[in-house]
Amino acid sequence: MSDLASIIQKDPVRALIYSDSGKGKTSLIGLAALYEEFSPIYIFDWDLRITSLRATIPSAHWHKIESDPYRDNQVGGEAFTKMQALVGRLDPKFKSWAIDSFTSLLEGSMAHVLALDSKPPNSVPTLRNYGERQSIIKRLITTMCAKNLHLFVSCHERTAKDEVTGRLFKSFDMDPALQNRIPNYFNEIWHVEINQTTATGNQYMIRTRSDMTYSARTTFKTLADLEHQDKIWPKIIAERNLIVKK
Repeated sequence: MSDLASIIQKDPVRALIYSDSGKGKTSLIGLAALYEEFSPIYIFDWDLRITSLRATIPSAHWHKIESDPYRDNQVGGEAFTKMQALVGRLDPKFKSWAIDSFTSLLEGSMAHVLALDSKPPNSVPTLRNYGERQSIIKRLITTMCAKNLHLFVSCHERTAKDEVTGRLFKSFDMDPALQNRIPNYFNEIWHVEINQTTATGNQYMIRTRSDMTYSARTTFKTLADLEHQDKIWPKIIAERNLIVKK
């Protein structure tokens, strides 16, 4: 049995990061590698966009990020099988791991489900196939969250509608049955957005608390409701260090 103080000290950061494409999800994950507390980091590159980090991560830090591409090459579902194997034997040198993105992971996991059902990857999934996919995805995320590693997962967003009020809001681009389950595994849910474009470029912001359109939450009291992308990791580290010192 552990008291709350020791739990907070040991609890890794588990962040579900969502937005439209091109808003800076991958960059935010990559920026974590600049800090010793989070690096080295391993990224499951399902989107095949890891090279986009060359624009945001100084080359002196590139060696702190390791990755493999996850796409089926010869056999349907082989990429997901590869990920399952690595989750069970990741090198202990890593302090963090990330999935980029959950949206593409869902596609790869369906190919895996269809292969187990002796169907080609271009088959139309049945309701049973969707149920099987939901089960293996929940098992995968549960296993990853059980490790003593920081976990960062990017996800695309979609527009949803409140059937009672008619209000439109942003949700996660995943199976409806997973939308209320997957976020429960994460202590941080952040929405990434561009606040404004300045003369020096886009200003990338992280929404850490909910409003009427976006769901978000954080366990860190020092984070602003809208936090600058380049400040969020240092603030988290400072607050975690303060807790440890106490």
